[in-house]
Amino acid sequence: MGTHTRVTRGFTIIELLVVCSIITLLLAILLPSIQRAQAVAEDAKCRAQLRQFHSAMTAYAGDNFTVLPGSLEWVRGAQYSFGPSWWEHTNRQNITEGLIYNYVGRQDDVYLCPTFRGVYNTTGRYKNRVPLTGYSMNGFFHGYGPWLNVPPMNRMSRIAAPSRLMLIGEDAPWPIPNITHYALNDCNLAVGQYRNPAHLVDSLGSIHFWQNGDPNRGVADMAFVDGHVDSAPPSQSKEVAWPDDYK
Repeated sequence: MGTHTRVTRGFTIIELLVVCSIITLLLAILLPSIQRAQAVAEDAKCRAQLRQFHSAMTAYAGDNFTVLPGSLEWVRGAQYSFGPSWWEHTNRQNITEGLIYNYVGRQDDVYLCPTFRGVYNTTGRYKNRVPLTGYSMNGFFHGYGPWLNVPPMNRMSRIAAPSRLMLIGEDAPWPIPNITHYALNDCNLAVGQYRNPAHLVDSLGSIHFWQNGDPNRGVADMAFVDGHVDSAPPSQSKEVAWPDDYK
């Protein structure tokens, strides 16, 4: 009675290369979609955090005769005359002593957008420093600069167009040419004089959805006084940060 030997045929090198090429092609097709979905999810979380800040600040105003927290105090206690510098935001105390910490439920994680955490050191200027927040409050809510000579816009009843005035938004973690002079420093977003294009101070950041991979061509999220959340490129910082009364 004869015996038969079963011969098992394996893949040839060419077949393996074809399979690898197909997998690589599929990954190349799917990866941008996966990255886009992740970016959209992170952006949604950032917007939710900004809504939480708006709720916290308006609740604070409700307890303080409609007066909003100052833009130099929302991340630190009122006993300080100046807001903490960016470098100090590695110190958790500057958040826990802020005027709205209790109003956000004493939650540290709402102070930092997940996208900001990934891009803040794009230029390498911050080395090993990890921020606890990437948000800044509109400087108009503290009279925000010696060059303006305007009263603080911190009482909600004085705001004529709350749907057009930014309350809090994402600051620029690096200077953007012809738009930003100072990168994120004191979490007080002072954008410079509205009618003087050459007067550059702070600006919104280029945090989300970079165009063609250019880190200076993205948008920042922000919450407005009326509670809605939107996004804008850094070039529109002055438009959203100046009250209509002073434009």
